[in-house]
Amino acid sequence: YLPHVGGGTWATYHLSSRLSNKGYNIELIVPNIKHKLSIPREYSIVMEKKNSSTVRRTPIFPFPREVAPFLSGFFVFCTGLRLGKGANVVVAQYHPHTFLAPFAILLGRVLKIPVILRADDVYREMGNPPRLAEKIMNMLNEYFAKYAKAFLVVCSEQKRTLLSRQGQRNFESRVFLSINGVDLSEFKVSEGTPEIRETLDFRNDEKIVLFIGRYSAKEYGIEILIRALSIIQKRVPDVLLVLVGDKLTPSQLSL
Repeated sequence: YLPHVGGGTWATYHLSSRLSNKGYNIELIVPNIKHKLSIPREYSIVMEKKNSSTVRRTPIFPFPREVAPFLSGFFVFCTGLRLGKGANVVVAQYHPHTFLAPFAILLGRVLKIPVILRADDVYREMGNPPRLAEKIMNMLNEYFAKYAKAFLVVCSEQKRTLLSRQGQRNFESRVFLSINGVDLSEFKVSEGTPEIRETLDFRNDEKIVLFIGRYSAKEYGIEILIRALSIIQKRVPDVLLVLVGDKLTPSQLSL
């Protein structure tokens, strides 16, 4: 969650915001982590004010990202015990390389309420290749996932990936597709394409391939897209690749 600005941030932001607007009392329990992908606090405050959910950061001090996969679930669990006595449901972010999902399942058992897990991805290959600790965390996460009342994923491919590893007939009925944090009211169709191209210094006849996301880590494979550009240009000479994201690595810059 904010001030972190990764993919999972916006799903949490919009889901909690929509439920709050419908009259539900939402308590967001957020691990207080020093993220690499954080925006300045003054920007984060402005955005947080648009979400009427109550945000509880735990612990009161930020702790290093390196230990977050092991410690964040513990802090969330303890805060959940303190605040969750009147709750109806626990909705928890699932990630292959953190212990948040097992702690959420345990919290639901203690509070005797259902737990819903939602994932931006269910891939175990992140880490390139995964370290032993990550492999252990992956196995534990997937073991506890079967105890969730429902499991939300963002596309049918992830549903197939998850079911192929669970191997349980009754699990399929509890896996559903969910939004991934896109609020369509934030967007509008542009009617001034030539003016926008001129502002960005693009020619009107250029074919644009636009990539928006993170590309500094190995597992994102942006090198494939950069290398493919020369092949594409043989078929479409006036193609332009536009990358919008974080900082390119030295090897990516050399390409």
